[in-house]
Order: sequence, then C-alpha cells, then structure tokens
Amino acid sequence: MLVQWYYWISEIRTTELIGMMAGFLLIDGPRYALSRVLVLSHDLVVSFWKLLSGTHSREFIHCPSVTVIIAGYNESETISATLNSVYASYPRLDIVVVDDGSKDDMALIASAFARGKPNVTVLRRSQRGGKSSAMNYALRFSAGEIVVCLDADSSLGTNALWEIVQPFQDPQVGIVSASILPRNPWVNIWTWMQSYEYLHTIVVGREVAQRFGILSIASGAFAAIRREAMKPTGAWDVGPPEDFDLTLRILRSGSKIKFTRYAQCYTDMPTTLLGLIKQRMRWDQGAVVRNFLRKHFEMLQPWKPNGSMSNFLIAVEGLVINLCCPLALAVYCVCLLNKYPSDFTNVAITIYVISAFFELLQVITLLYYSDNIRRDAVICLVWPFMPFYQLLLLGVRLMSNLQELIWRVSYKDNYVPKHVREATWKW
Repeated sequence: MLVQWYYWISEIRTTELIGMMAGFLLIDGPRYALSRVLVLSHDLVVSFWKLLSGTHSREFIHCPSVTVIIAGYNESETISATLNSVYASYPRLDIVVVDDGSKDDMALIASAFARGKPNVTVLRRSQRGGKSSAMNYALRFSAGEIVVCLDADSSLGTNALWEIVQPFQDPQVGIVSASILPRNPWVNIWTWMQSYEYLHTIVVGREVAQRFGILSIASGAFAAIRREAMKPTGAWDVGPPEDFDLTLRILRSGSKIKFTRYAQCYTDMPTTLLGLIKQRMRWDQGAVVRNFLRKHFEMLQPWKPNGSMSNFLIAVEGLVINLCCPLALAVYCVCLLNKYPSDFTNVAITIYVISAFFELLQVITLLYYSDNIRRDAVICLVWPFMPFYQLLLLGVRLMSNLQELIWRVSYKDNYVPKHVREATWKW
C-alpha cells in the first residue's frame, strides 16, 4: 500500500496536491503547530538574551491571602490526598471543603483531617446542588483576597499556590489559569493520548493563547480568582461548564486573564473510550454554542458600550475552532470522497503524513516548555497516533455542538442535579 501511495504522490501535480491539502489545517495539530513555532522562535531569542544578560525571573514576591475551595460529590477515595497536597503549602491559607450531598464518607474523612486545624472548614450539605451551588455556598465561609477552586479528585504540584498568585501583582488581573496535568498517563492508550493532549492544549496551548490575547478559560479543576473581580459577576452560575462561563463574565467586566504553566495540578483522566467521549460531550455541549451564541452573545458585538475587540476575537476564535472547523472538515471529507473515489486511501495517507509532520513540530515546542523532560518525552512517543485521536475529538465536538444548537442538551446533563437543571434559566 505504501509503495502504491509513493508512486501516486510522485505523479500528482503540485497545484493539485496543494489544493487537496488545503483542508488539513482544519485538524487541530497542524493548525496549532504553526502558531506554536512562532511563539517558540520568539522565546528562544528572549531566553538567549536573558542568558547573556544574566537576567533571572520567577521569584515569589507576592503573598495575598488565599482561600482554597474544594467542592466534591462522593470523593471519599481522593479527598484526603487532595487536602494533603494543599495544607501547609502556602502561608496565608484557608481551606473550605464542601461535601455536596455525598452518599459516601467524604465529609467524615475531610472532618477527620480538619480536626485541630483552625484554617480548615468542612461543610456538609444534605441535598446535592451541583458544583456551582456548592462553590457559591463555600464563598460565604471564605475571606481570602484570592479564591482558588480545586477539584476534590485533584492534587497540587510543588509551589502551585505560590505560582498561581504571582500574576495578581497586576491589579487588572482578575483570574489566573493554571496547568492541568495527567496523574494516570500510563493506564492504556487512551490515557496516554489524553496526557499528550493535555500537555499540548493546556501547558503549551494556553501559553500561546495568552500571547495572542485569545485565552478564554481557567479550568475549574484548578484556577484562582481575585475576590473583587468576582463580585460584579455573581460568582458561579449553573454549568457545565461553569468555569468557562465565569471566565467570560470576568473578562467582560474588564479584568484580565493570565496563565502560569508552573502552577500545576494533577488529575485522573477517563480510562475508557466511552468515558472519554462522555466527558468531551459534556465539556463541548455547554461551551461554545451556549455561551458565545446565547449567554455571552454580546462578545460578538464589539461596538456596544461594554464591548471590546479582544473579547470579540476570543468569541470568534472559539466559534471558528469548535464549530466552524469541524463542520468544514466534514464537508471537506465529503468533497474528497466525491473527487477521488478510487484514490481516497492515497489522499488519506497523504493527509496523515503531513499531519504527523506537524505533530513532530508540536513535540519540539512541548519539550522546550517542559519542566519534566523525561516524563514528557515518553508521553510524546504517542505522537504518531494523535492525528487519529484528533479526528475522533473533532467528530465528538461536531456532534455535541450540533446537539446543543438544536436541542440544548447541556441542560439535560446529570452533572447538574435534576431539580437545579429544571429551575435554571435555559440560555
């Protein structure tokens, strides 16, 4: 098959090949690789200059008071490790744990941990209200200048709290996004590919998005919010994804978002294909359509009094990447099938080869920004499979967005309890 492909690609005209490959930029890997190479080139020059001038950065000089809110439901197996990773990791720290109506021993385990620790508060709710409700409830018992949200099944890396508060030295910064890293990368091929994806889309991807001014998310698994910036937004609204919605409201209020890749949080990823698809369906269903086309539609109207060009670009980028590109890719594949009915295998191999090449460029950028070369180099060995993985996620993204566009399925997700889903406004 490869020999046949070699002869086929050797005989095809250059102009036809360029036209055929025009659609490969609709796939995430090739598209992102170009922007990341640009940023990497800039950072190489900056790093070389710092080396010559002896400039040093990354000092912990900002120490505001921090409240870490940990809300969970049936997290008895993980809450102890989460609390141990947070406690005593920062000097001016309070911790508020909310058991959101769990049916296991989460509250008992958290209470046992809190015994004798005046800066740890454990709250128990008899009825589950969902993550947004639990986080808002915890705000009443918090006093920190900076509010950090942390999932109950996640754990913090070294100096994570110190790292995440440093951007708040700028009084205009309202929310800080952090790195979410895999805790179980080697379970199987699915966790391996997710680990690679996390490193690229979060550790490197958000760094690049920040440089281009289109960063729009601070993951609810680990993020920091200035309390004063949260007040005009009304805190967390019903999700999913409540983290994305809150980030957009803070941006629309005039505050800035920053990303710090050295503030690291570790979390477990789905270990099955079905679990992965369900997770991504939930993430995608409530994101772009619900927010940019409904709830935050004014971001697409920069001429309005509270509009801004930066927020407009964020909304456009989100719609193009998450809705337009998957739709265009589906149409592109149909067109290729019609134009090359007998040569589609050769076309597919060509697209794969080009995509794999650009994936290698991404590997280079990742290893440059990595703070754990040995771990990340091993994770990057999965790169030959990533074009297939990206196609899978594009299909899931397209399906979830179309479902939300037509049926508003995000308001039927059991992630939010039924009594809350029925009471909330359907954007």
